[in-house]
Amino acid sequence: MQFIKTPRLFLRPIQRRDAGDMTRLLSNFEVLRWLARPPHPYALGDARTFISATLARPESAQDTVRVIALDRDGPLIGTVAIEEYGEGPMLGYWLGQSYWGRGFMSEAAGALTHHFFANPANMALQSAYISGNEASAAIQRRLGFDMVAIGFTFSAPLGCQVPDIKTCLTRARYEMLKR
Repeated sequence: MQFIKTPRLFLRPIQRRDAGDMTRLLSNFEVLRWLARPPHPYALGDARTFISATLARPESAQDTVRVIALDRDGPLIGTVAIEEYGEGPMLGYWLGQSYWGRGFMSEAAGALTHHFFANPANMALQSAYISGNEASAAIQRRLGFDMVAIGFTFSAPLGCQVPDIKTCLTRARYEMLKR
């Protein structure tokens, strides 16, 4: 699996040693509340299960989940992933609260999006964010994602249905913005 280097970050494969940092960062409800799938409270066993499931996938599928780190072997500060989900490839991400507001997620998500569209067979990338998550909305706007639908998703941390905004970035729009 390859590393993706950005000006300030390394996007690297997930490793078993990331479980402690993942647990610490996702134990913060301010982070967890904007995610649909992780349970609340988030425990070390949840991180280990997620990492084990990721590492059990074929290598090409493992490559879709990237740890965001400040240096090549540094600790996890968040994750960014493109995974098959429902309507096709979907971009998802989260970042530890102490790293918010510094442009790290725009940089990481932008790099993975660029990596995705480097494959000419990839024609569209989906994403979504929970309504009210203005930081995530801004990241997706900066990357060129357009809103395509408003729906509902079950939030495991909140234990209820929440409105979510579904977005899409097509290859045509990506290439237009890249110029």
